[in-house]
Amino acid sequence: MLQRGMATLTHSLVEFGRQLEGGTQWQPVPITVASASEAPAIRWEADQLERQLARLPDEKISAKKKERERKDVLKAIAETTKQARSKAREKRVAFQIRDGEMRAAANTPGKSVYELTAAIDAPVMTALRIEVLPANPDAARHTPEVGFIVDQIDAWVVRPNGHQDKIPFRYFISDSEDNLEAAVGRAAKLGQKSKADSETGGFAANPNLFRTRWTIGVSAAPLRLSRGSRLRVHLTQTANVSDKPALVRRACLSGSADSRWSALMQDHDFDARVAQLTSLTRRLQKIRSVETPVMVEQTAYEKRDTLEFERGNFLTKTGPTLTPDVPGLFPKLPAGAPRDRLTLAKWFFMPGQPLTARTAVNRYWEQLFGTGIVETLENFGSVGEEPSHPELLDWLALHFQNDLHWDMKALLREMVTSATYRQSARTTPALTERDPRNRLLARGPQQRLTAEMVRDQALRASGLLTDRMGGPPVMPPQPQGVWNSVYNDSKWVDATGPDRYRRAIYTYIKRTSGYPSFLTFDASDHDTSLARRIPTNTPLQALVTLNDPVYQEASEALAQRMIKATNALDGRLRYGARLVLSRDLTDRELATLLGLYKEALAAPAGPRIVKIAAKAKGSSSGSPDTRASARAGSSTNFGAASRAPRPYFRRAAKPTARSRRTRRSCIRCARRSVCSNRRANLRRPSSRRVRVPSASSGTQASTPRC
Repeated sequence: MLQRGMATLTHSLVEFGRQLEGGTQWQPVPITVASASEAPAIRWEADQLERQLARLPDEKISAKKKERERKDVLKAIAETTKQARSKAREKRVAFQIRDGEMRAAANTPGKSVYELTAAIDAPVMTALRIEVLPANPDAARHTPEVGFIVDQIDAWVVRPNGHQDKIPFRYFISDSEDNLEAAVGRAAKLGQKSKADSETGGFAANPNLFRTRWTIGVSAAPLRLSRGSRLRVHLTQTANVSDKPALVRRACLSGSADSRWSALMQDHDFDARVAQLTSLTRRLQKIRSVETPVMVEQTAYEKRDTLEFERGNFLTKTGPTLTPDVPGLFPKLPAGAPRDRLTLAKWFFMPGQPLTARTAVNRYWEQLFGTGIVETLENFGSVGEEPSHPELLDWLALHFQNDLHWDMKALLREMVTSATYRQSARTTPALTERDPRNRLLARGPQQRLTAEMVRDQALRASGLLTDRMGGPPVMPPQPQGVWNSVYNDSKWVDATGPDRYRRAIYTYIKRTSGYPSFLTFDASDHDTSLARRIPTNTPLQALVTLNDPVYQEASEALAQRMIKATNALDGRLRYGARLVLSRDLTDRELATLLGLYKEALAAPAGPRIVKIAAKAKGSSSGSPDTRASARAGSSTNFGAASRAPRPYFRRAAKPTARSRRTRRSCIRCARRSVCSNRRANLRRPSSRRVRVPSASSGTQASTPRC
């Protein structure tokens, strides 16, 4: 509510000021002398830091943070003051004057205070207008220039006798809502009741300047000027735009003696609105919040021109000024309607607009059947694929628009209950050869789940899926070393508890490093926007379901769920099939699974890595004691049977002089530089590998180790 009220007040005040500015007769105040100096700008920064230090005790932050900020501000004040003293001796940079306008020099310091001196011929002045113009106004309309930021405005009347009277500005009238919000924000932060001080008189064009920007200073009382008086204006600039100095490059002055500006001093309604806006802004600043950018429609005076590009080259803008409109082959926008986003949104759903309905029903069809009536969802134009069933597409679009009145649920219900969707997905060799992609719709759809659905389906079947809705993103398990950021030290931390098995929509996504299993199953890498995913079938997808930590945990949980369901093997297999396939097994499928289960039970265990007993002193590696110890089975298993090394059966030949020089590894343990006895074993022709019999033989053997 606060922001809504602030937006209403800001809009009304800016519109009032723009109308008053447009209806005023302005008299040019030609600039005669202009220059810039860096030292005053740095001193102004030091003054701002001292004010920040004075307000620090009132800040609602922790004592530790407050002390740290106090030290930082004191250090910044010392450095800024030292820099101001060093710049005090530098000469001012003189500017060129053309037709009463100031043109900044190329060597203007990045932080400067402009001093503009102008001659005044009018006896009375009630308002002073400061205008900042683009260097090239014609080009800036479509190719904006770098913007500017003026932090503070001060002005004096220099009498003929040299006496200077500072102009007490009561209001600064802004030309845009952004400038008014910034000015009122500064006033609220400084604790002022209204923006009636030079501290709040800044204005800007951030980040770009494509039109003339202005601000009007309204004095508390009409200025009585004698002949020969002059006007001196200071523009303080210390900020940057996109890390570059934000300086005024071209400016001019003008004045007005219109009594309507003086009447603002007695306009209680205007003063009340300014005070209310300042109060609301101060209340909003006290609320701890995070600013979230929201797209809004630009006002008419903030819209820049768009020119036609020559042969599509955006660097060559030579065509006429374009107005917002739709392509000529589509129905026209309503006559007299404003050319804005609301009008465009209404145009999409006009009765004579076929594009929206045709595109929508084609996308719904693609979600259900795997391929749209127009296959190229990303290109529905003339260079895309032609529809496989044009009449069906036309009928669905008109039916969705006119009969169903854009009811998506009713349209989807009608599609899934149709005979085309409900027919069997089985095919014959002849039909597959004639229509391999089912473009003729002779059978039901056959399509794989999407990348996110594959993972969610595995978790759902295993009973691990967390049904909780909402909340921050989570980091489910993924292979180690995949998510290594080169920009910072952020790490992928596997989630624990229920968050470990949340739906795929809550998975943390990083554009430069996507979730591996999603990418393998054809998900987008988030570097580009895809209108559709083209499914693929690769061996990597099978390897993901075998090795990915998520699928391993899901398979274990599914096995436990099947074991708890019943004691009969047939019942367990049927129960697991219903969980995974959502249907019952056929007799042939059940027989296949039973056979696979029996083969897994009967399969012998693979070879294992074992450790031989300690060798007696003085015995050789091939002694009877060693072989007996191996047969006795006095060994320890150092590896899993599912990951056993390949047995080594080759008997080592007697090494020759050449092999001693070239062989790198030990012939006993196949180890390389880490083996301490590598050189000795190369000279032992009796050393050999011992085969490790399987567990089914009832004995265990050991492998000599160095």
